[in-house]
Amino acid sequence: PNIDQYSNPGINYFETDLTSIGSRNINIDGDFEILLISDTHFGKTKSGTVFKIAEFEDYIKSNGILNNIDLVINLGDVSDNSEQAQFDSYQNWSTNLFSVPIINVIGNHDNRNGGVERFINTVAGTASTFYCFKASDIHFYVVDSAYRTLGRQQLGYFIDALEKDSSSKKIVL
Repeated sequence: PNIDQYSNPGINYFETDLTSIGSRNINIDGDFEILLISDTHFGKTKSGTVFKIAEFEDYIKSNGILNNIDLVINLGDVSDNSEQAQFDSYQNWSTNLFSVPIINVIGNHDNRNGGVERFINTVAGTASTFYCFKASDIHFYVVDSAYRTLGRQQLGYFIDALEKDSSSKKIVL
């Protein structure tokens, strides 16, 4: 927590409950279902690596999963090397496949060589890589640990927000 390898935005995004992500409203009350995915690594070409995006799509379409979800969360590494084309490919794929809000948490593969700015401008759907949103009676805290630290500023904001949050249900992404 004492390492601050980059400067977070000066705004405390944990104090704002987002109501939309990108152009999609987060308006979820009562029971809801989340599709949790991770490490899509768009653009990865490593020999011996198998990507089964088509099989994944077929599975969630044929099993009715797409009809039942209210929110998609990708826990990071949407790209492999933070290249703009990789973010663009992921963004096209995810927004065409899912009609619900998509929360993309930044991963360590998304922050390489200036990737944070590309991530924010292409797939984040927000002006920050850390923020809070509410679904039903649960507060979701999206943290930026892509540099393997929260950094002093974000950590301070996060602790302060948790201390002020009277909701008994919290999920940290």
